[in-house]
Amino acid sequence: NEPQPVLTDSSERGAFFVSMFAAKEDMMDLSDENLWNIQLFQKDKIRKPIKIRKISNKARWRPFFKGISQWSKEFIILFDSPVLLSQDNLLDPSKAQLVISNPAGKMTVSF
Repeated sequence: NEPQPVLTDSSERGAFFVSMFAAKEDMMDLSDENLWNIQLFQKDKIRKPIKIRKISNKARWRPFFKGISQWSKEFIILFDSPVLLSQDNLLDPSKAQLVISNPAGKMTVSF
């Protein structure tokens, strides 16, 4: 097996896997900064993604994420955040939020 670039990138940084569906196809590109705003609120810092990569191999990811379908699109959102990687310095659940928003709405995941 060859190393997968997206997995290599994810292992070196903080990463989130996102599977999404929207009724309009043009709304399904998380890497479009004119449409989507993505921020990680972490302690006293607001971080923007350093990379958003579209995942194309649905069959590989489907066993791990049941929401993947022929209508969804999947992305890895990468942050340059060593705090997310450290086992000795785990995130305080009250101080970490991933926010994905656009003019139509906002989704917040607290962890």
